Formats: sequence, C-alpha cells, structure tokens
Amino acid sequence: MNKNTIMVIFGIILLGLGIFIIVKAFQMKKSGHISDLFVSPDEMKKCRDEKSFVNELFMPCIIFGLVSAGFGIEEFLNLVFKFPYVESVVAVAVFLAVWIYFSHMLRVKKDKYIKPF
Repeated sequence: MNKNTIMVIFGIILLGLGIFIIVKAFQMKKSGHISDLFVSPDEMKKCRDEKSFVNELFMPCIIFGLVSAGFGIEEFLNLVFKFPYVESVVAVAVFLAVWIYFSHMLRVKKDKYIKPF
C-alpha cells in the first residue's frame, strides 16, 4: 500500500467516526441520557446532573464530529485534486487541535458532574 491509500483509509475511518459522534450527540441531546461512547457505565451512575452534563457536552461533540468528518472528506478530496502539502499539514493541525479541545472539555465536564467516588 502506498501513502495515498493509507491516508484515504484513514480519512474514511475519520469520516465514519465524525458521523458516528454527531449521531450519538444528537441521540444524547434528544434522550437526555449520557452515551457510553463518552462515559463508562460506572461513571454514569455517579453523575450528579445528567441533563446538564449532556447539554454542556453537546457542542464539543458536534464540533469534534464535524472536524473529524471534514478531515475525512479532505483526505479523500486530496486524492482526487492533489492539494498542496501545506493544506494537508494545516488539516492535520486543525484536527489535532480540535481533538485536544474535545478531550479537555470531556475531562472538565467529567470533573464537574461526575463524583470521584
């Protein structure tokens, strides 16, 4: 496999991940219950205010899902249109920055709403 094939496979995986995260975020918002994609069942039992946790985690999930899906699409389009190297580096940097943001927000919300014991 060459580099382009690997990046397209990676892009397809990220596109699927992004769509999955967005679907789970909307399901959480509609039901008012935390998805086990983001919090383990043991932690869910310790949640102080599940509705507020879901509401505050909704936008970081949507942002991360959209950027993941967008990165996946960008990788596929890169195969077709051969974007400059700089654009790919920027896309990776944006994805990593949003991933770090999402991880940080998830940790902050867990610390705020889930009892440690």
